[in-house]
Amino acid sequence: MTTLFAHLFRCSAIAMIAASLTGCLSYHLLTEDSPPDLSVIKIGATRETVERELGKPEQKEHNIYTYEYNPQAAPNKLNMSKSQLLFWMAFADVASMGLTAAYGPGIQRAKDANKAEVAIVYAPNGKVLSLFRTDVPGQKQDGTGLFHAWLQSPASLDDQRLCLAANQGYAPAQFTQAMRYGYGIGTEPDDIKAYMWARLAAFGGHPSAEETARGWGRKMNTKDVEKGEALFREFGPADCPSA
Repeated sequence: MTTLFAHLFRCSAIAMIAASLTGCLSYHLLTEDSPPDLSVIKIGATRETVERELGKPEQKEHNIYTYEYNPQAAPNKLNMSKSQLLFWMAFADVASMGLTAAYGPGIQRAKDANKAEVAIVYAPNGKVLSLFRTDVPGQKQDGTGLFHAWLQSPASLDDQRLCLAANQGYAPAQFTQAMRYGYGIGTEPDDIKAYMWARLAAFGGHPSAEETARGWGRKMNTKDVEKGEALFREFGPADCPSA
């Protein structure tokens, strides 16, 4: 009888260890991130395409969205629905006798340490105007850097840096463009372009742009306002002067 109990005890211990390892492995597989296809995240891509790969943004400020992702993620081939994932996560926790609760946060912290960010500026039509990834060294200056570089030596209001910064969705640069066209500074006056740039700057969160666009709109005829609104809605980067 003693031998039988000893045998049963050994079998139970082996089963418990096997269950625990199975649960731990299941937890690891279930929480493994799928790598995003970064090749589709580019200028002109839609927000829908971006969020299909990166999920919802971690932060949002006006037209700038910040996403997190793991550039070192391994492919997840389980391809489960959310309900299936929740079921097997529960199984993993039970099978590992609660060990996943102990070491799970550690795994998550290790994954979070590998995460990178991408800041994306969207146009009013939901397409990407510019993006900046923290895991890619040597990128060209973003709109903020370009505009501030121009401010250091604004030799010309038709400077390429100002144009590029406005194209990339940087609101202060867009408001500067609105002033250029609105008052004919360094260029021919153009009420429609001025209105468009003011609307874009307001969309990007510039504090004075909305009231400026509204004031100009009251002075313009209805047809020109409609043209400015159409340009605003379908805005895409314009050609910039050569450096």
